[in-house]
Amino acid sequence: MKAMLCFPLLLAVVAGIGSAICHAAGWSIHQRELFVAGAASLLAAEAALIPLLLTRGSDAGTVAQAGLGGTVAQMLLSIVLVGAIRLLGIQTEPYPLVWWLLVFYWVSLIAVVAAVIIAIREASRRRTATQPGADVKHE
Repeated sequence: MKAMLCFPLLLAVVAGIGSAICHAAGWSIHQRELFVAGAASLLAAEAALIPLLLTRGSDAGTVAQAGLGGTVAQMLLSIVLVGAIRLLGIQTEPYPLVWWLLVFYWVSLIAVVAAVIIAIREASRRRTATQPGADVKHE
């Protein structure tokens, strides 16, 4: 799936833009928090696409349900990963971590939903192309 390859690039671009905004505003970038939040969001976004991979070749309804499950899994996995980071004792400042995580989460959620929409359209297109009589025009 192409989206799985695009997510690292997308989050790197977002990190670059966010760092540039922080630098221009005179704020600290908090590189450790940026990296930790980016890694957690990337892992959660990639995991959110697993249900779509498992439903390849299915009908649009099944793909839509898998997409919904993937977005829920992304949200829950993001929360669990940040909790695990805090429990493992990785030293991060809480407020910058939350802000970076919010930015990465919402951007990756938009990308996951876009991938789900594309998958649903492909499944619907596949279904109409394989239906008997789909090529017959009714006047």
